[in-house]
Amino acid sequence: MKLKYILKKSNRKTLSIEINNNREILVKAPKNISKRQIEEILLKKSKWIENKIKDIKERSNKIWNFEDAFNIPFLGTKYSVKIFLSNSEKNFIKFLNNEFNFFIREEFLKDENLKNEVCLKLLKVFYKEFGKTYLENKTREFEKIIGVKCNNIKVKDVKSIWVTKLLQ
Repeated sequence: MKLKYILKKSNRKTLSIEINNNREILVKAPKNISKRQIEEILLKKSKWIENKIKDIKERSNKIWNFEDAFNIPFLGTKYSVKIFLSNSEKNFIKFLNNEFNFFIREEFLKDENLKNEVCLKLLKVFYKEFGKTYLENKTREFEKIIGVKCNNIKVKDVKSIWVTKLLQ
């Protein structure tokens, strides 16, 4: 079996194989290793590579189903979900009494896929806002200890490993 891969050679002593979220095989290798040697190693590791690609594909296909029996991970604990009809102009989320409370407008509650999409967007905003506040507070604590000043903290929405781990 011939595997397609992206090769990056550098001044390193070891070879590493990574599978990114796009299911591309990334090989980082020493400059002095031949293409034949790399392909032999890939052949030996082909079962591992196939399993990792399968895992990534399964994670990316996993859909969260927001319903009352669903649990959401937050700060190392899973919390239950409650979904309410929102009388407000906007959908919103609140974390109250160790529960995630989603307040969703009626037109979004009628369609299960649309409801899940809205809930996931609300949860991402919640995580991002909470994360930024948490990081700002921790940064202020460490500024006092270390005696330095942080100018700016940015929290970005990235599609990387931490997101996929979060959704497991």
